[in-house]
Amino acid sequence: MKDERKLTCATCGGELILDKERHLYKCTFCGVAYGYALFDGSAMQKAKEALRLGEFNDADLYFTFALSSEPQDFYALRGRLLCAGKWKDTEAIKLSPNLTGKRAELILKRSEEGAKNAADADKEYFRLYADLVNSAIEYYDNEKLGQSELESQQRFKVLLESVQKDLSRVQSMPGSSGNRRKDLFDIVLEKGYNAISEKGTLEKQLRELQDQEHSIKTRLKESEHKLQPYYQKKKSCEERINNLIWKIRKYNRQETDE
Repeated sequence: MKDERKLTCATCGGELILDKERHLYKCTFCGVAYGYALFDGSAMQKAKEALRLGEFNDADLYFTFALSSEPQDFYALRGRLLCAGKWKDTEAIKLSPNLTGKRAELILKRSEEGAKNAADADKEYFRLYADLVNSAIEYYDNEKLGQSELESQQRFKVLLESVQKDLSRVQSMPGSSGNRRKDLFDIVLEKGYNAISEKGTLEKQLRELQDQEHSIKTRLKESEHKLQPYYQKKKSCEERINNLIWKIRKYNRQETDE
């Protein structure tokens, strides 16, 4: 197979040299080898088909070699970004933890490459991906900060439910001020003078439970106040991310139609 293009390694960027005997292209820097089949036919056609099938590693190789001859090719640069995000197309882009960590680092790198190598008219498009990843990182950092307070709030809600059940039980017992069906005179006649002592114990339990209920409700109000910045930032990030995804998809549809 004859190919006059200078081919570069998808792994390290080194130059590939043809090994005719072994029917391979070998990287002079890292030693990775690629078979002839990778270069037969149209690299872009193979790249698009591999991307459609979700074969992201193969698609990335094909897009990379397409860029060897056309470094500004919008679709090849965009294709490498999609491969980095493990997206078959822009419709698959959504807010998820996949937009953080190692995958985010690769997307940012491809975004930078796209903004550097693309035609001037396309540079802003590739910067959208960087904005998307940075916004997603901000979103999930905020989630981590809010999660602790949300878990604490949930624990207090469970505790409040338990206290209120105990409170209801004590209030319904004979001798409790929460039970209006019997006054002290009736209880003494029914149970004897020991009922006075029982009533005092019940009243003490009732006050303690009411104090607990008040304390927990106060803590829940404080928690809700602390969470307000979390909710505001969450909403702001979601709106920004949705807008960026919309811009990415809209741009692609315009490019396709032209």
